[in-house]
Amino acid sequence: MVTQPQRGTRSVVDSVFVGTSEMAQLMKTIDWAQTPLGAVEDWPNSLRTALGILLASGYPMYIAWGPEYV
Repeated sequence: MVTQPQRGTRSVVDSVFVGTSEMAQLMKTIDWAQTPLGAVEDWPNSLRTALGILLASGYPMYIAWGPEYV
């Protein structure tokens, strides 16, 4: 069960796509519910953690997730 952020806290999207990098900002603008991954709120913690590692890294990296390698 995924809980919704409480009033005054960061949104789920902001907590997943942390940082001010161009990529983090771009990923915040995508309507993830319209993709095979679904809404960010429904993503498993392992995917959220992996994205946090990638966005915090200064090295180019790629992640593919799920049966469609999105």
